[in-house]
Amino acid sequence: TTTQLLKIGDTKDLNYTLDSLEAWWKEYIIMPLNDNNSANKEGGSHWSLLVYSKHDDKWYHFDSKQGSNIKHARRLVSRVNSYLSDKTQPTLVETSCTQQNNNYDCGAYTMVYAQMATRRIIL
Repeated sequence: TTTQLLKIGDTKDLNYTLDSLEAWWKEYIIMPLNDNNSANKEGGSHWSLLVYSKHDDKWYHFDSKQGSNIKHARRLVSRVNSYLSDKTQPTLVETSCTQQNNNYDCGAYTMVYAQMATRRIIL
């Protein structure tokens, strides 16, 4: 996915990828995030959601297994922040959200968080 490319791809491609998405002009950026560390292999075992708000100048991280993807969220945010701003660095906020009670529903939770974020953005 694009998120995976931004998180672990070659840094020289970062600006090109974000420019092609016109990310600089977006009020909100929504990114599903996986814990896969490989650029060459499929995989990963956990999904969470990052939402950037230009108005707040913050990234909001929704993780149904609180703390499980924070390392990956920080990595992605630090890489994209270099594109978004050369003055201030948008902060990363771990949100309080519904937690899963098993080891397999993270994808469903991530989709629900994305739906909720989109509704808030539209309204």
